[in-house]
Amino acid sequence: MLPAEPQLRYSRFFLVAFSLMTFLTFSSCGSDDEPGTFDYPLEGSVYAMSDLAGTWNATIATFEDQDDETNILDIIAEGGSATLIIQSDGRFTFSFTLPGEGTSQFAGQTGFSGNALVILVDGDEPGEDEAFLAVNVIDEVLYIAGPVEFDVDGDSTDEIAFMDLALESV
Repeated sequence: MLPAEPQLRYSRFFLVAFSLMTFLTFSSCGSDDEPGTFDYPLEGSVYAMSDLAGTWNATIATFEDQDDETNILDIIAEGGSATLIIQSDGRFTFSFTLPGEGTSQFAGQTGFSGNALVILVDGDEPGEDEAFLAVNVIDEVLYIAGPVEFDVDGDSTDEIAFMDLALESV
């Protein structure tokens, strides 16, 4: 019997391919209405926000610097934890803790553009700073992956990083 890892690799491959396609397709697209507003719908072509609403604990939470593939933050492997809370109105909070460090947290708004999950972190500029991410639910595990701005190396400067999350419902 094969271990579960090959299926996870297949899922990751799908998410990476989808994320790149989505990022290239939608990275320059904002919402269709006025500039400066986040008005993405709560229903996409595959999932609705109500499908994703809840508290999710990460079993995988990695951020890989796209300019330096050796610069990877693997929150879970480093003994940390990560939690994503998604509300049915599209609000989200992502928090993570690394051993010996405090909890980091950011919040924002989510919506859908087709089958892509769109996120905008509070304080970022609508129409300019959205991230378009692949989202999938397989066997009650929520997978979210794609390019985001994130301080991978802890130097207080965000890098363009590939985020890979696998989360189980609490």
